[in-house]
Parts: sequence; C-alpha cells; structure tokens
Amino acid sequence: MKRRVVLAALAWLAASASALAQVQSVELQPPRAFGYFAGNIIRLEAIIATDPGTRPQAASLPRPRTLRPWLDLRAVLVEAAGPGRYRARFDYQTLDAPLEAVQRSIPSVTLTFETPGGTASAVIPAWAFVMSPLRGLAPIGEAQQAVLMPDIAPRLSDTDRFRLPMAATALGSLLCLGLLARHHAWWPFRRRAARPFTIAERQIHRLAATPPDAAYRASLLALHRAFDAAHGKRVFATDLDGFVTSHPHFDAARDDIARFFAASRRAFFAEDISGASGEHPIEAVSALSHRLSQLERAAS
Repeated sequence: MKRRVVLAALAWLAASASALAQVQSVELQPPRAFGYFAGNIIRLEAIIATDPGTRPQAASLPRPRTLRPWLDLRAVLVEAAGPGRYRARFDYQTLDAPLEAVQRSIPSVTLTFETPGGTASAVIPAWAFVMSPLRGLAPIGEAQQAVLMPDIAPRLSDTDRFRLPMAATALGSLLCLGLLARHHAWWPFRRRAARPFTIAERQIHRLAATPPDAAYRASLLALHRAFDAAHGKRVFATDLDGFVTSHPHFDAARDDIARFFAASRRAFFAEDISGASGEHPIEAVSALSHRLSQLERAAS
C-alpha cells in the first residue's frame, strides 16, 4: 500500500514538473509608465516562451470587460511570434480623471496553455503607471495666489531694419533674372522669326515716292532678296518648284510668283523695264509682296 502511494506521488510530481516545464518565461514589454489621461488606450504586451507543442487555450483568455471603475479591458490577442514563442497583447482604456497625478496598477493576468502532458499557466505580471489629471483643482481662498498667471503678450518686433536689405535683395534677384532671360532668349528678349516678305512689302511701299523706273527696278530687287532670304539661297525662275516644295504655304501664290519671275527676267536680262512694267506693273509687285507677307505670317 505504501509502495502504491509513493509511486502515485512520484508520478504526480513528474507530471507537475513536466507541465511546469512547458512555459519557460514571460517577458513583459510595457509602454511608457507616465503621461496618461482619461480616455487613453494603453497597450500592454508580453512575450511568452514555451516548449514545442504548447499552444494557448482560447477559453482561458480574458474577455473584454470593466476591470476597475477607472479601467476597461478593450481587446485581447495572443499570436505566434516564432518557434515556441507567443505574443500576448492587451488593450486597456482609462476612464475617469483623477484630481491629481496618481499611480495606478493594471492587474496580473493568467493564461492557460495546453501541453502534451496537460496544461500550464503563464502569469502576466501586474504593471503600474502614473495617470495625470485633466486640470488642476480650482483654487480657494489663499490658494488663489498659486494660480498660474496668463502668458505674457508677445512683443512686436521692429522690422524696419530689414526693409533696405530685403529691397536690395529683391532688386538684385530681378536683375539676375533679367540677365538670365536675356542669355537664354526668354520673353521679352526672344527674337521674332525672320519675315523677309514683310520687310520687302515695307520697302516696296516706301518706294512710291521715287521715279517710276527706279521704283520698279528697286521693287523687283527687294522681292528677289526676300525670296533668297526665305529659301536660304538664290532663287531663280527655274527654282520655283523647289522653293514651293520647301515652303508649301506659298503654293497658293504659285501663279503670281511665276508671273513675277517672268517680268523680272524681261526687266533685268532683256533690259526692258518699260515692257516688264507694262506686263507686270509695280502695283502687281506690291500686291504680291503683301500676299506673300500674309502667307508668311500665317505659317510662322
């Protein structure tokens, strides 16, 4: 009989030792221990080291509820954090506001783990923190002198001494911006595109006060220079097709251009100014320069 009792006691001790060995350690990872007010959420975490094959018992997890008049348990979560390790997380919320800074304690929590040999417990220790009041007590009587005084009104700063340096800086910046715009040909320093036919039209218009033959000859030359400038090289009657191909916006005036080159050939090569003027008068040359100037502007 005694032998059976001894064997049973030894078996119970071995089972208890096996069960206790399943939970190796509990490491509390608390947040800051001060600076909490009414309504704050406090997250308390702990790392639980266990032997392989151990898992938390869901029924042992505490349910969200009111723990103290000033403390609610809002959420509980136990999750794996690696081989043989679990992370327990508890979210608490403070409720009432104390009249002064006071130290309060979150109670300990016991979790049950299922083991191959039964169950084992892991105790999350209690944790203390300091809770602060929302505002101080209203002073009464002589304590009125201890009330904080209102903040000192801000003093206006004298900014007059900064006006001259700021104005000089602004003018220097504008000057640098202008030089930069001129260097890169930004507006308003951007050069307009060359318009040789517009220049020729103005020259021909100014020739109205000169003698007819001289005016006609100068008008032909002015329009020839415009064709040369627009094409980048000398343009003759035989180059008309190439000119229009390179500048298709002038194709609408192809026939008038052909008549101009024919009159120019008669005036310069046949030395028949009067005949050329009769066939293609200076008014026609002026009208052609005006039309080519319009086509030039529309294409630019």
